Amino acid sequence: MTLDELKSRHSALLAARYSGTRSVSFDGKTVNYGTDAELAAAEHIAIQHPRDLVTIKLAQYHHFNLGDATAMLRLGLRALPACDDQPYVHGMIAFGYEQCHLMDAAETSARRALDIEPSDPWAHHALAHVMLTQNRVDEGITFLESVAPMWAGLNSFMRSHNWWHMALFYSKPPPRAAVRRP
Repeated sequence: MTLDELKSRHSALLAARYSGTRSVSFDGKTVNYGTDAELAAAEHIAIQHPRDLVTIKLAQYHHFNLGDATAMLRLGLRALPACDDQPYVHGMIAFGYEQCHLMDAAETSARRALDIEPSDPWAHHALAHVMLTQNRVDEGITFLESVAPMWAGLNSFMRSHNWWHMALFYSKPPPRAAVRRP
């Protein structure tokens, strides 16, 4: 799929969404609009065009809001192997794994993203989730402090959200020694 085809597809999605149109056509098929139909269309697009990361990310975001972690992970994985060289994909997959409570796989995917592009904020985010879930507080603080300078140019949400994760680490109480009983 060319860049122009992707732009056209996304323009059709946005135009249908914001104009009140209730259907849109892809690959000769008409899809009725509405949350379920949009997600079904995104799944179809992800299967047919696994390099369409805009559609995959938007659908993953909607599945996150619906609490469907399995669908988040499935959509991210649809981009492989076509986008194995894209750090953003591994960050999306890492977050999907984390939301499915598959922490080892989440960390592996996040670190794969960081091997490709150390400044990837979604990989920072997913790895922060893993470390926080596993109570790796000192390691999480050290990691986030080391990558925080890379967030300066990010949009407000991503920058503030990753800083929020840093605050969560700092708000964790330090480990306590076992209470001695007389």
